[in-house]
Amino acid sequence: ANATSSYITDSDTATGTITDDGTGSDGDDGGSTVDDDRPTLTLSDATMEEGSALSFSASLSNASAYAEVITLGTTLGSGSGAADASDFTTTDKSTWTVVHSGGTISVAADGSFTLPAGVTSFTIKVPTTSDSVYEGAETFTLTANATSSYITDSDTATGTITDDGTGSDGDDGGSTVDDDRPTLT
Repeated sequence: ANATSSYITDSDTATGTITDDGTGSDGDDGGSTVDDDRPTLTLSDATMEEGSALSFSASLSNASAYAEVITLGTTLGSGSGAADASDFTTTDKSTWTVVHSGGTISVAADGSFTLPAGVTSFTIKVPTTSDSVYEGAETFTLTANATSSYITDSDTATGTITDDGTGSDGDDGGSTVDDDRPTLT
């Protein structure tokens, strides 16, 4: 503001800051909470035949103005019904991909990838290994962690690999659903 008269001469500058990251105080927007537009990450479970890629649907609740680094990991169970390291690549994740409306992203060996700014919906594709041994449904846990200077969020989903003829025919190149159940002749 500038004030001038024969008695007062003054000028000053002020800076206003608009926040949407859950910090600051509640303004006069009619709501009773502080605005927090930081995206949250959500994963959905996936089931697919052995030898095809499991497709995990993933989303961010809000678009981000910045590219987001997301890191993927897996947890294997133990015992009957648990997937093991021979069922899909668990350590070097460079065969995994992320598909979104703007294209396909290769995942780094450590499981990290950068999601472009503005993307809110994407699919994480985890290739599985085909064999001829009937194992029944096998599961593992996929974890996704988004970390940046203003967002820290994670989610988990269950991946189920089937080989009993009941799943969907995936991207394995065959025209029938994988069925490794033994037959008696």
